[in-house]
Formats: sequence, structure tokens, C-alpha cells
Amino acid sequence: MTLLLKTWRGLMSVSEPVRARHLRRRIAKGKEQPDRLCERYGKATVDRPDGPLLWVHAASNGEALASLPLIDALRAETPGLIVLVTTFTVTGAELIRKQAPHVIHQFKPSEDSAAITAFLDHWRPDLALFIESELWPNLLWQTGRRRIPMAQVNGQLSAGSAKGWRFAAGTFRGLMAGLSARLVKTEDVKARMIALGVPADSINVTGDLKSSRAIQRPDPEVLAALSEQIGDRPVFLAASTHPGEEEAVALAHEASTERCPHALTIIAPRHATRGDEIAAMLTARGLTVRRRSKGESTEGAAIYLADTTGEMPLWYALAPVTFIGAGWGDLGGHNPLEAAQLGSAVLSGPKVHASQAAFDRLSAAGAVRFVRNTDDLVVELLCLTDERGNPNTKALAMGKAGRRAAAPDMVPLELTMRHLRPIANRVFQ
Repeated sequence: MTLLLKTWRGLMSVSEPVRARHLRRRIAKGKEQPDRLCERYGKATVDRPDGPLLWVHAASNGEALASLPLIDALRAETPGLIVLVTTFTVTGAELIRKQAPHVIHQFKPSEDSAAITAFLDHWRPDLALFIESELWPNLLWQTGRRRIPMAQVNGQLSAGSAKGWRFAAGTFRGLMAGLSARLVKTEDVKARMIALGVPADSINVTGDLKSSRAIQRPDPEVLAALSEQIGDRPVFLAASTHPGEEEAVALAHEASTERCPHALTIIAPRHATRGDEIAAMLTARGLTVRRRSKGESTEGAAIYLADTTGEMPLWYALAPVTFIGAGWGDLGGHNPLEAAQLGSAVLSGPKVHASQAAFDRLSAAGAVRFVRNTDDLVVELLCLTDERGNPNTKALAMGKAGRRAAAPDMVPLELTMRHLRPIANRVFQ
């Protein structure tokens, strides 16, 4: 154990009052489920079934989605396998509830040693998989002490994170050394790990598991009902947006309505709990807002706020053009493949390093356009629609190209399973 890890564990053990206040603030913002707050302290709200248990930790929606094809593959090869998925966010919990009802969900315990001990004592996982960059030092250290095999899957390490770890390279190497497998998305991620001292031959590049996910189609009855409700109104979607991006989308909507007054813009924020905040901002701009979370229809709405979870395929299927959020700041962009698979032309900010491979696929096919700022977004939106606000031939061609380019790629799943299968067989058989 390095001095830094000892210090971190000590800080986590004495910071309970601060953590409690933080949790209360999160409850007030709708970012915690009060009736499940005990899970943050490692106290389970579900009994552990008998049998082999796989624990998958995913931070939020993106990581949870990436884990689903892998979970299905491991369950298919291990009859009776119990799967526990932990997430940090409420939206991740809701996604798992809707898309993977066959697994058990719990919220991630805090980094306090007592919480982790309680969590591990109850669940007694046989194998732990940490998705992307979810490498919490105390969680990994305590799991490793129990000799529970661990692996990083769909591994991600941004340039910024790698720069930060340079000052604690020894701790990073120690955490990585405790893993039975280090499976990463790209060669760039591997190179950053090598620069931090992780042996090159211990890292395998497997690609992005999100690419292996089967196309998720919306409920046809729900889609038909919404399509009838919207009628001939042209639709533009802003998906997985973050603070500041909704204002840009509002400006783009206002610009489009100068040419097409009856246009409808759908905003599906990355975090549905921001619904009140976004609605207040849009209303203050004089825009008529209707909200999905309140059961309201699109009728009479300038902006339809899709502040729910688990319905993204529905919105992508309705919108011929989609702006994907997180490409203007340091978040690195969100995965555009689901939108493309359902035929929506994709717009995004240019900073997409977190989903670079997916954007490269769409870019090579001519299925995505990058917009540097709000003005670019307005220009591209107008460029892809005709005088009535409907998608023009350019948008339709982008959507068609996107469908082809974003077809599920099973190679990342196959490579990941190739490396995990020996570990899983040893643990579960």
C-alpha cells in the first residue's frame, strides 16, 4: 500500500460528516433515492441469492450500456450465474432496471472502508469487473485483499486523467497490478498506461463494447402514438445534453422557427434529474415546454423535454437529425452509434476523445458533422433541412450512411470474452 493510498483511506474514514451533507444535497437535487441511501454505506437492500456471483461496476448510463452485451455473453456461458450491477448514478440504476431486469442492482458504496467491508461481506462476489475508468482506489484495494479476481473492461484513461496520475504513478501501477486483466478501448489508452509504468504485455486492446450492443428499437406502439401526435411537424433532437448545451439548442430552435414556425425540438438531457432546471431556463426564454416525466403530450410544445430514462431509441427514431452532447468541453463526447443505427444524422462538438472510435466510424462514412459552437449548430441544422424544416437529401443520405456504418460490430465483445473466458471458467466452473 502506497503512502497516497494510506492517506486516501484515512481521509475517507474521517470524512463521514462531509459525505453525509453531500448526500443530503444530492437527495435535494433528485440525484439520490432516499429509500436506498443505506446502499451508499454498504448495507444491501436485497438478499444475496445462493450461487456464483459476478459483480459489474459501472458509473452511469454509458458504462452500464457497455456492460450489457458482456453480461449476456457471460450468463449464456455460465448457467445459474447471478449478476450484481452497481452504479453511481440514479439514471444508471433506472437504465439497468429497464434494460436488464434479470440482474440485481445496488448503488456503489462510498470509499469509506466500513462501507466497502459491509458491501463485500454481504455480496461475496466471485469475480469483479470494473467498466471503463471506474477504478476507485479503496474499493479495488479491499476487493483485491479478499483475493477476488478483478478485471478492467472497456478500459478508458483520458489524457487529462493520465496527466493527473503522473504525480501518483506508483499508486496507479499498484492498482493495475491487482487486476487479472486490463482490457482497454484503444491503443491511445494503452500508450497512456504504459507511460505510467504499466507493463505493455499486460494490457490488451479490445475495442469499444458499445459497438457490440444489439440495435435497441423503440416500442412500436409507443412510437406510432407519438408519431401520430407530432403529425407533420419537423423534429430535431438534442440528446445527452449537459449544462450550457440546452441554451445552445434553444438558440438553434429559435433560428429554425424563423423559417419553420411549427418545428418541434426534443431535448433528452444526459441526466433526467435536471428536468426542473432545464424547463425553468427554457420557459424564461419564452418557449413553451412540455415534459415527458409529467405525462404531457407534444401538442402545443416548442420544446419537448424528454426527462426520463431508458427511452433514447424512441427519440432517435423520431428525429432525422440529432445533436449529441458533451462534445464542446472536457467530457469527450457521448457514443453516437445508437442514434446512427436508427437512421438519425449526427451532429456533435469536435471534442469526442471518449468515443473516438465510434465517431471515426461515422466520420469515415459521412454520417456525422462536427460543430464548434452554437453558430455552427444553427448553420448545420438549417443546412440539413428544407424550407419546411424537414430533412433534406443531405440529412437523409447521412442517416442512411450511419445505419450502415453503425451496424453492431461483434469483434470487441469477442476479444473481451477471449480474455475473460479463462478467468470466468476458473472462477465459476
